[in-house]
Amino acid sequence: MSDRGAILWEYNPPRAHPILYAGLLVFGFVFLTGSVENLLRDNKASLYALYAAPLAAVLLLMALLRPGTVRIRDAGIEPGRIALLAWRRPFLAWDDVVAAYPVSYDVTGAFVSPFASSDGKVTQMGLGLELSDGTIETVRFTPTRFAQTSQKSRGYREAIVLVRDLLARRGRPAIPSAEPFTRDERAALAAQARQPFLPFWAIVALFACAAPVLALLLRVGLDVRAALPLSLVFPVGTSLHSYRSSRRRLRILNRLSRSAAFAEQAQSPSLEASS
Repeated sequence: MSDRGAILWEYNPPRAHPILYAGLLVFGFVFLTGSVENLLRDNKASLYALYAAPLAAVLLLMALLRPGTVRIRDAGIEPGRIALLAWRRPFLAWDDVVAAYPVSYDVTGAFVSPFASSDGKVTQMGLGLELSDGTIETVRFTPTRFAQTSQKSRGYREAIVLVRDLLARRGRPAIPSAEPFTRDERAALAAQARQPFLPFWAIVALFACAAPVLALLLRVGLDVRAALPLSLVFPVGTSLHSYRSSRRRLRILNRLSRSAAFAEQAQSPSLEASS
């Protein structure tokens, strides 16, 4: 640990995703009320286990997905991975970082909220670290409270300034190169990124059709084991489409972000001197 250098800055992200807290409340209530009902009637151990299973699954997910602390050190950064992936590159040395620039990421993702993902309301700014092997590490600074006027959290704003300073001390620019965009090209890409994945009414209709489709399939005599998966084709397909579209939008935003940060760096006397 000594070769990582002194800790210069720390960031503790939220301990769990909001959807997991919601699941904890819902399944906790189910377990409590179901256990009371079981106690007053059959008092079967199998029913207690059945009621407890969803709650136990949520608790297990919270443990596996618990994010670590982001630490910026003299010699590199600890990206604060989730517990399940804590073994994977727990430390990134500045010597292995080729470029550092702002990148976008979706907090919830299309599988949780295709509505929010479609209009970009869940997009936050993180720190993108391009490594010598070509991979890009996104260090997230998801706030506990979201500012409606900015996607840049306090954690992100503090971290990127410090990282740029650390690279400058090593005589390196944060971004060695970037795509040059004309004003028209930038405007076209920005318009493409802002375009909703699907109209709001279409998302509602595609999700709401599951129950009518299931009822129709059962009415024509299809077995429920086959009808249920078929009725979920449109909702699942909508989420998959939103996910793919979200990834495409983030790639566009990151290209624009890198280019803008490179132009800003070129106009900064301190960074020009370091490069």
